[in-house]
Amino acid sequence: MKINKALVVLILVSLLIFLSVALVVLAFSNKVSIESFFTGRKASKELKTTIASSQPEKCPQDSTHFECLERYYSALVTLNGVTAAFDDLRMRQEKDEFIRDQCHPLAHVIGRAAAMLYPSVCEAFNDGDATCWSGYYHGVMETTAENIGRDGIEQQLNDMCAGIPRDGNNWLHYFYCVHGLGHDIMAILNDELFESLEICDTLRGSWERDSCVGGAFMENVIADHSGHKTKYLDAERPLYPCTDVQERFKEQCYLNQSSYMLKILGGDFVQAFDLCGSAGEPYANRCYESLGRDAVSYGKSEPSLIFELCDKAITDEQRAHCVIGVVDFLVTYEPKEHAEQFCAIFLGSLQSECTARIESHL
Repeated sequence: MKINKALVVLILVSLLIFLSVALVVLAFSNKVSIESFFTGRKASKELKTTIASSQPEKCPQDSTHFECLERYYSALVTLNGVTAAFDDLRMRQEKDEFIRDQCHPLAHVIGRAAAMLYPSVCEAFNDGDATCWSGYYHGVMETTAENIGRDGIEQQLNDMCAGIPRDGNNWLHYFYCVHGLGHDIMAILNDELFESLEICDTLRGSWERDSCVGGAFMENVIADHSGHKTKYLDAERPLYPCTDVQERFKEQCYLNQSSYMLKILGGDFVQAFDLCGSAGEPYANRCYESLGRDAVSYGKSEPSLIFELCDKAITDEQRAHCVIGVVDFLVTYEPKEHAEQFCAIFLGSLQSECTARIESHL
């Protein structure tokens, strides 16, 4: 069969014109430049290079270690998605002590990177992962707030979580959002704690205010672990800043402060219980509950190890409030079954109180 060369050329030229027009339409309709269309492969190659050069086992064992991991997980999210990043984090924390200790801040990193990929907080939350005590959700909110800016967040503070359902099983997402605002404000204000507390205090609803304030205090403690320092912690005064904040903020402060106390005490729970007692009532009990949260971390979520740490309490009251802190944390950040397994260790009235605490959350 004889091929009509002129016809073939005409078809090929027509096809090229069609593809060119299609690319232009794609660029305008999706607000994506033709240049970015063709450079996507280059960007993907650069992300792969970043992942390869920042592999955790290649990260330098010095003050830049966390920043190296930050680059790695940010690139991993952008290239392979949130699920892949968390699969990697879970696998590595089993055998890497530094990653295990920095699990929550690294989950923040994944959340911050994810927030750049989703058009809304709700969609980012829907694909979220509560691994490492829900640091992902805090990170999503941090990036969202940074994009809004300081003036914007003060104006929009009461609306930023309005689209998150708060009924039934959705209440945790709403909590993560409002609590995350405290982390966000701290990030925007460069960890200026006292100013951040005042902004949280403008939220409508006392529960929302407390949740935001708790996020700010948590961020203050996290800042001491994640590559930069905060000026609102003092090794010579382990209970600071709780001793100096206004009365209405003290309860949330003591609910977060024990993580720093244990750091400077070398993980000594006996000394930490004693130090909490010096806070006086009613804040000593909040401090014991904070130790319960930390017992989960130090005990690697293993019920028997958590029990041993709470059992270092000097008095029954200290022990009871430590148990409350454990249950509150497990129900909020881990599967409910973990809290039930923990309560099953106890006998008599303490088991009943432990179980009742679970039910109060449900």
